[in-house]
Amino acid sequence: MRFVLRRWALSAILIATFCVLAGASHARADAVSVQYSRGVTELDTLQVGVKLFLYQPFNLLDMPDRLAGLQFTRRPWRNQNSSLDITIPANTSVFVLVGDTHPAASDQLDAGWQHLDDAHYSYKGNSVLHIFEKDFVQPTELHLIATGPAGAIVATSAIQIIPPPQPAVRTIRPPVQTPQDTASPPSLPERVPIQAAPDATWESSDNSPDNAHPLKTEASIKALYMTEPDSEGMLGNAADLILTVTPRTDWHGYVRVRFTSSASAEMYLVLEDDLRAVRQKYPQLTGAKEIDFNFADKHTPRDGNSVGAAVGTLLRSMIEGFDIDQNVAIAGDVSADGKVRSVGGIAAKLKSAGDAGCKIVAAPSSNEDQVLDAMIYDGPAAVANVQVIGIVNLDDAVAVARMDRDPALVKAMVLFSDFQQKMHTNPHYFSAPDAAIQLQKVLDLAPNHLSAKLLLGLTTHHQRTHLTVPTSLYYCDFIADPVLPRDSSDQIRRVDPTDLDSSIAQLQKLRPIADRKTQAYIDSVREYVQGLGDYQQHQISLDDLRSREQDCIRERSKLAEDDKAVQQMLKEGV
Repeated sequence: MRFVLRRWALSAILIATFCVLAGASHARADAVSVQYSRGVTELDTLQVGVKLFLYQPFNLLDMPDRLAGLQFTRRPWRNQNSSLDITIPANTSVFVLVGDTHPAASDQLDAGWQHLDDAHYSYKGNSVLHIFEKDFVQPTELHLIATGPAGAIVATSAIQIIPPPQPAVRTIRPPVQTPQDTASPPSLPERVPIQAAPDATWESSDNSPDNAHPLKTEASIKALYMTEPDSEGMLGNAADLILTVTPRTDWHGYVRVRFTSSASAEMYLVLEDDLRAVRQKYPQLTGAKEIDFNFADKHTPRDGNSVGAAVGTLLRSMIEGFDIDQNVAIAGDVSADGKVRSVGGIAAKLKSAGDAGCKIVAAPSSNEDQVLDAMIYDGPAAVANVQVIGIVNLDDAVAVARMDRDPALVKAMVLFSDFQQKMHTNPHYFSAPDAAIQLQKVLDLAPNHLSAKLLLGLTTHHQRTHLTVPTSLYYCDFIADPVLPRDSSDQIRRVDPTDLDSSIAQLQKLRPIADRKTQAYIDSVREYVQGLGDYQQHQISLDDLRSREQDCIRERSKLAEDDKAVQQMLKEGV
């Protein structure tokens, strides 16, 4: 039995990196069209100092002059197993930038490629990109595969980005016609399914004043979700989710509700549950023909159930007319009875909310253990930088998100904001005697204020100080994945000594806060990582290294009962 682990942490031993930079050698109106198989893409202009990758501060240090000023596609760092199709017009020069492991990339480059001067970027101080060039006289289509950390980047004077292919999306139920409304609904954009189930939409047979009416035709809230659920790093995102209403003059028929930007089948299931939950309070709706949900970033692939609380809050805002605080970000699944259920990736979502400038996060109360794990691993700042408030149902979500909040909650938020200011001045303020008094006042006013509750527990030593078993294993696998064997091959991967040192340092940080059941496994992993360094320096034999590998397998097998939870974390994030 050998380790089979997914690629999550940074690794210097990945297959060659491709950065494809296409520039026009002659003035032309044609654009180079590019379609990536997955992931987020932004456009920017190549120049020294520009940030090359999304979510990472790696800047371009130098490059050949001929590349300056080209438009390029900025992609996530370590975009796992991505591929791209490039359609190149006639009379176009294509530049391919390959990482330090470039011989593997050469297999994809046929005759005619010329090696130019190298470029450098600020990963580990000064990393090399080897540049190859080829002139294409005839229109050409290229397909490249890139599994390295830099992914594949395309640049030219004009780029047309084609969104990644969308998976087949399940239509919950086809639109239905009522006797009062026999007109066929208008067609939707390609790949956008229709959501119009009779038991999950509002219907109205008259214009009764008792019916709900949209008091707002547009509302928005920051929804927290994970980008690329099976990509490396499990990046959290905070994006504006916008609701718009198309009014109708008659009151007969059903109201069609849909996502008009990229959405998965699971998101439509959540939408259906949101509609059922809101319909319990407002059975009939008059004055709306269509309700559309649209992300400000239309092309980022999204999946999962985390947007449920955001959708439900927007529907309530539309009907009840309250304004939403734009400093609030929200995450949570919603069931048909209006209960808010736990979601994955809480730690990453808290970080993304802070990075987006949000001051308040509404998160499922049932995720309290995961919020505590985030504080244990990342320190008190994980819950002190934003006010994390637990929500149990849609009523709670509305209470946190609306501008006209209950006075007690407003006072609690003001008190905690004062606590944050003191923490900013003195990071250890949470251990001061008056800090506990202030946090208790916050909890008296808002018992569901998770930030105050967890920081108070830290101050009074009345809560656990170790990670849960699944979270401990997740972080260990995350840290060690670049060096541990991941398949049945006998090939031992060579790893840069800097990456080995980094893994050892992170494992040493993890061990004292990990669940005690997992510490023997973490120790065996650290021994293997140290042994791999010794083996690469010819200080121990292959048999010695294999023995350490077997120790890892033996210790991990003792924790097999927790593997299901770990695999779920590897899918959703921690």
